[in-house]
Amino acid sequence: MKTTRNKFKEYSDKELAESFVFPSYQTEEQRQDDSIVIQKLREESSKNRTEETTMMLQLLHLKYKIEDYIKKNYI
Repeated sequence: MKTTRNKFKEYSDKELAESFVFPSYQTEEQRQDDSIVIQKLREESSKNRTEETTMMLQLLHLKYKIEDYIKKNYI
């Protein structure tokens, strides 16, 4: 992991962003349409979720929050 961090120091923030973020060539209207489609898909997905799946997702969310809390306090 240390070698990766050293590589990031060699480049500016702008260069890193350009290498990892793909440019978007959509109009504002297309972005809004895509946003609506994604929202409908998420709603559909949550409606079809079982209680067991919901509980697992909540537990995973709690797990990650605890891990983040521990990392923040030990760094």
